[in-house]
Amino acid sequence: MKLVVKLEEKSYKLGAGDRDWGAHAYSNEFYLEPISGGGDRLIIGASSNHIDLLIELLEPLKEPFGILYVLVVSRVGHEDGRYQIESPMSRNELYSFLKQFEGYFEFDGRHAIWIMSLPDTVTLVYEQHNLIYFYGEHEAARNSLKSKGFSKREFRIPSPHSHNYNEEYDRFEDQIFEGFGWIHFPLVEDVDDP
Repeated sequence: MKLVVKLEEKSYKLGAGDRDWGAHAYSNEFYLEPISGGGDRLIIGASSNHIDLLIELLEPLKEPFGILYVLVVSRVGHEDGRYQIESPMSRNELYSFLKQFEGYFEFDGRHAIWIMSLPDTVTLVYEQHNLIYFYGEHEAARNSLKSKGFSKREFRIPSPHSHNYNEEYDRFEDQIFEGFGWIHFPLVEDVDDP
């Protein structure tokens, strides 16, 4: 596994403000939102360490895992779109992948990543607004969040806000395509829009 240096001292993924833009962080909170067709999804706003939290939420789920990498804006010439990994990943492969690209995922707003536990039919989405969406049976996830001090309350994406596409992460956009086989699909309007 490659060592990835986080460049967060000067980079951030989601900005907020009227004139003086700065990094936006949520307050370790979550809530349930109804979804069309019935049921609900868990929406999580963490203040930091999103990949570590994602890994914790994935821990009780069964492998293998499918990956959908959604590139909404490229700074280096890759075609935007949804990229499905060709072969499902084991837990160890997935965790290694997430840690390898941790800084890129956490501090650059050009993308989202969807992770599906294929046997459990559970999907987690870490998207460009720095939110984690949890689809499927989420009682264990809610209990885990509460035990970590997360509060249950509604919150919103800040308005106005900005998505930052940071030059120092351009090489990771290239690396994510070089190291893995992907199947390309077009973006889905009103789902993948930044």
